[in-house]
Amino acid sequence: MTQNKTYLWMIPKWTLPATDGARVATDRLIKNMVKSGAIIDVMCLGNPGEVIDIEQMKSEWGVRDVFYKKRPLPNSKLGKALFYLFKLITNRKCPLTMSTFNAFTMKDFVDHVSKNKTYDYLFLDGLHLGAVFMKKGHFVKPKYSKKIVYRAHNIESDIWVKAYKDTNNIFKKVMLKQQSKLVKKYEFEIIEASNLVAPISVEDNEIITKDHPSIKTHITLMGMNFNNPLKYKSLEKIHFLFLGRLDWPPNKDGLKWLLDKVWPFVDHTKYHLNVAGSGERTWLKPYEGSNGITFHGFVDDIDDLYSISSASLIPIFYGSGTRIKVVETYTKGRSMISTAMGAQGSGLTPAVDYINAESAQQWIHSINNFDSVVSKKQALEGSNKLKVSFDAFKVAKDLYSKLL
Repeated sequence: MTQNKTYLWMIPKWTLPATDGARVATDRLIKNMVKSGAIIDVMCLGNPGEVIDIEQMKSEWGVRDVFYKKRPLPNSKLGKALFYLFKLITNRKCPLTMSTFNAFTMKDFVDHVSKNKTYDYLFLDGLHLGAVFMKKGHFVKPKYSKKIVYRAHNIESDIWVKAYKDTNNIFKKVMLKQQSKLVKKYEFEIIEASNLVAPISVEDNEIITKDHPSIKTHITLMGMNFNNPLKYKSLEKIHFLFLGRLDWPPNKDGLKWLLDKVWPFVDHTKYHLNVAGSGERTWLKPYEGSNGITFHGFVDDIDDLYSISSASLIPIFYGSGTRIKVVETYTKGRSMISTAMGAQGSGLTPAVDYINAESAQQWIHSINNFDSVVSKKQALEGSNKLKVSFDAFKVAKDLYSKLL
């Protein structure tokens, strides 16, 4: 009889309640890994201001233990700017966005929790978590874990490379290029040190296996529940939904493009746009008061917006990984208007499962000629297709069997 494996599963934010796609995917994966037989201790290196309930997480997930530590990051914009400037000067070998994980207080916490413990697997649920184990600019595998699993949510370095190539500010370009090199080096070391890399999309898996031919991978899609599609609420206008973290560059750039190039030419007497998501969003202030748009910010229960929306809008032009909001859209019984890059990794077929639009004119035409009947049919087709690969229990069970 095979003995159940033990995991120290590290996550970068408190996941409950699972109010967005990323949290839902993590919630489903851990919960179903436990059902498959894994013995899991969760370690959350969380964001400032999170409300946590350790007993709730233990109860809902069935995990053995939960450890929590808040990362050191000021709340104010000025405080954050000064914090990152200090890190840029004093800790040049660590990527800026990972510096809160690399802090001494975080390293000390992880060492203290893990003292006298041994795990079969250290599970890094995202690239940034590995920064806790950086020493003198290099990733060092901890002694208390026999093997490392890295769940690759995307190819992080690609975003940084695009950022420095796109900016015209020479000082910003130099800084971003230096950061992109650090992220690329760090990402490379994490992958090479892992016993298994679990990318969330086929496309990312192809990139990783090409650059790291000796590394074992297993595509671990974002497991979701397709059993409870939402009913449609009848409204005077047709509503669309843009949902996502509003300061993540692919989301920010895509939404800004939509607001500048597309939405001014949409018939606002017929169509309305709802924009929702967490993250820094002061850049949206110039668009407040625009015709036919409501900016909701962070929403506790996103089902309220999905229920009044006929489709999601996903104007994404770069960035790797499968978009969680794409899969989530179909779990709610909705289709989407999307770029091919936005639909990447889902396996959905344009014109069959969703409306594909690339140029501004295509987007304007697709919105102004939106057909609810066709969209509902696409939602059903897409949902049936996605549930074959993205069913939450199947995803977790396949990963668990790979790690036995």
